[in-house]
Amino acid sequence: MSGPILIIGGGGVFGSRIAQGLLRDGVEEVVIAGRRNLDALANSMGCNVVVLDRDSTDIKERLQALQPFCVIDAAGPFQAYGDEAYRLAKAAISAGAHYLDLSDDGVFTKEIIMLDDAAKAKGVVVRSGVSSVPAISAAAVHVLSEGMRSIDLIDTVILPGNRAPRGLSVMRAILAQVGKPLGGDVQDFGWIGAKRIKVETPTGVLRRWASPIGAPDLHLMKRAFGAKAVRFRAGLELSVMHLGLNFLARLVKLGVLPSALPLVGGLHRVASWLEPFGTDRGAMVVRVLGDGIERKWTLLAEAGDGPHVPALPARILVRKLLQGSLPVGAAPALYDLELDEVESAAPELQLNFARHSKG
Repeated sequence: MSGPILIIGGGGVFGSRIAQGLLRDGVEEVVIAGRRNLDALANSMGCNVVVLDRDSTDIKERLQALQPFCVIDAAGPFQAYGDEAYRLAKAAISAGAHYLDLSDDGVFTKEIIMLDDAAKAKGVVVRSGVSSVPAISAAAVHVLSEGMRSIDLIDTVILPGNRAPRGLSVMRAILAQVGKPLGGDVQDFGWIGAKRIKVETPTGVLRRWASPIGAPDLHLMKRAFGAKAVRFRAGLELSVMHLGLNFLARLVKLGVLPSALPLVGGLHRVASWLEPFGTDRGAMVVRVLGDGIERKWTLLAEAGDGPHVPALPARILVRKLLQGSLPVGAAPALYDLELDEVESAAPELQLNFARHSKG
C-alpha cells in the first residue's frame, strides 16, 4: 500500500468505528480527519490525525499533498452536499486515490456513476453507499433471490437500539427526510405511517415501530434485481421518539412546518436525555418475496455493537483494494460484497445472523 487510508469524519459515530476496525484488521496507515482537532481520539486508537475540511476550497490540493491510498467519506449528511456533491470524490480521483463513501442518500449514490470515466482514466475504484445500505442489503438480496424467476418484493428494515450513539450528522440525515417525498420507485413520505413489527432473534423477540424512510435501495434495487416493488423502513426503539417523528412528519407534509431540520439541536438534546432508556440491541432484516417463496436474512447486534455494522463494508472493501481485486470505475456498492464476507468480517463484535425460508 502506498499512502494512508484517510477517513473524513473520522471522529464521528461511523468514521471512528471504521478506523478502529481497520487498525484491528492490521492496516498500518490510518489517518482520521475532521474539522476540529482529533488528537485525543487518534492517540487513544493509535492512528494519525489531520485537520481537514471536506468543503474547503483547497481540498484538491490538500489531498494531493497527503497522497492517500484511499479516501473514505464517513461525514455526511449526504443529503446536504449541494451543488458540488462530488467535490471530495473528484479530489480523490485527481490525487490518484481510491474513494469510498457511506452515503445513505439515494440520488447521491445512484449518480456516482457520472465519475466512472474519470475513475477509470486514473485507474481507481470509486464506490458510493459502502454501508448497511445498499452494500449489505444488496449482498443479502443476491443470496436470498438466488434461483427466483421473478421478485415481487424486496423489503428492508433497520431497527437501531435506543442506546446507540447519534451524532448530529445522523440526526440531520433523519430530519431531512421527515415529511418529504422519498423519491425513487415509491410514493411514500418520510416517517409517515407507523407499523408495529416483530423480529425473531436467538434471544427473544424485538418489537419495534417502523416507518418508511429514504434509502439508496429505493432508487437502485428495482433495476438491479428486476424487482416489482422495493420497500425500506426504519424504526426508533422508544415509542415516544418514533411516534413523535411521525407527528412532525405530518406537520411538514401539511406545510405547517417547512422542514424539521431547524429542530435538530433541540431534538438531539432530547435524544441524549432519553439515551439511558431502551436497550443496546438493534436489528436489520432483509426479506425477498418471489415465486411464492419468502426468504429472510436477519442481523442482530447486541452489546451496543450496532454502530459497527455500517463500518463493515468499508473494512471489507479496503481489504479488497489492498488485494487489487475490485474493478476500477465508479458505481454504487451493489456488487462488491458477498454476504458470507459480511457475516465473517468482525468476529470481535457481538453480531448474530440468521437465514430463513418458507413457502
